[in-house]
Amino acid sequence: MHDIIDRITSQDTDDPWLAKARDSLQQGSRLAALWIHRQLWETRHMGLADIFRAEVQLATNIVRHPEFAEGVRALLIDKDRNPVWQYPSSRDVPGDVLDGFFTAPWDSNPLADLIANARIPVPAKNSSIAALSESSSGETRNINWRKQCP
Repeated sequence: MHDIIDRITSQDTDDPWLAKARDSLQQGSRLAALWIHRQLWETRHMGLADIFRAEVQLATNIVRHPEFAEGVRALLIDKDRNPVWQYPSSRDVPGDVLDGFFTAPWDSNPLADLIANARIPVPAKNSSIAALSESSSGETRNINWRKQCP
């Protein structure tokens, strides 16, 4: 991940979208870049209920960390937009600090009672919202986005 961050932040581009992404990563917390990457990687094959549980755990740990408070200070309190991050490089972030964001701060996750494979009701035909396509056995296969036509 460190090399990816280095390559993105060293990009010389005229593309406004890429330049904005590069600048955001350069100015942002390196710790945040690492926890975002790890959360995406660790939850990539999880179901929605497990993802919600992982997200509430990560969010709870993030708001308790001084790096979050520094970002809030720079953006919302002093409004100087000049945060002083703890770690100038992603390589400076100790592994145990990153691991701490993925350690439950409680004995039981507050979302432990979410149903693992909850089914979403299928909307009526010609609905403008998404409908789940089901096989004959009732298993969800994919999401079919439909627009209501006049």
